[in-house]
Amino acid sequence: MIALRSSCSRLFSTSCRSRQASPLCAATQLHSLPPPPSTFYRRNLPPILTSFSSPDGKKLLKDCLRLGTAESFLQLSGNLTHQSEPSFCGLGSLAIVLNALEVDPQRAWKGAWRWYDETTLLSCSRSVESVRQSGITFDQFSSLASSNGLNVSGKRIQSSSHTLTTKQEFINDLRRVCSGSGEQMVVSFCRKMLGQTGDGHFSPVGCFHEETGMVLVLDVARFKYPSYFVHVDVLYEAMKPADKATGKSRGYFVLGKKEEAVEERGSLLGAIQGHLNGCLFHQHSEGDMCCV
Repeated sequence: MIALRSSCSRLFSTSCRSRQASPLCAATQLHSLPPPPSTFYRRNLPPILTSFSSPDGKKLLKDCLRLGTAESFLQLSGNLTHQSEPSFCGLGSLAIVLNALEVDPQRAWKGAWRWYDETTLLSCSRSVESVRQSGITFDQFSSLASSNGLNVSGKRIQSSSHTLTTKQEFINDLRRVCSGSGEQMVVSFCRKMLGQTGDGHFSPVGCFHEETGMVLVLDVARFKYPSYFVHVDVLYEAMKPADKATGKSRGYFVLGKKEEAVEERGSLLGAIQGHLNGCLFHQHSEGDMCCV
């Protein structure tokens, strides 16, 4: 019996050494190691926000679906991705909306397929690197959206001296867009005003529960925060702080698909993007990037 146990022990030890040499075993060992210092796996939502996947969040979504104020969500949900870089919240939000509105990029994405992702919105590596370092501003988002086939209504909340967009106007736009106007909304806001870490951020809006005043923000930085419901009063106030890069308040965009001829848009696209890549992205040292 002792000899048998000794033989089994040697066999088990040899098997373990063999597995340790395999990529699968190495990956298993790596997964069991503690995470590197100064890294994060998501953050907890502040108490003023309601997680999309929580029981309360599910109830709000079901109500919106029943009341017909989740039409935006139905379009967006099949096209949701997360931003691929910490500063790509603007590009990621815009790519999701363009795909949701079924805008044809008129240029190849990968292989034979035409599709939008963050990098296809920019036509040269210098622009990609600039956005990777600094993010994009409110005006740059507007220009990119327009040059890629969207009608853009950009609404800042306030200037230094007076209100530009009232809360009631924001609510009216939420109600119309989320009820199926064929448009989408992207909000540009200050995370700190929601009790989150970071500063400027862009994300699409999914639905509006008017009875409770709750708005679904489909956060594109899902490695950091899940999607959540936030009260319309809080979200409106979060769009007021000025972007440090421009000195102007943030706000929101109502975006719809242009009905112009594809050929006309295609002929203009190169010239417009050339202007964007050549001069627009070096005007500011810092845009609305997601500070993780």
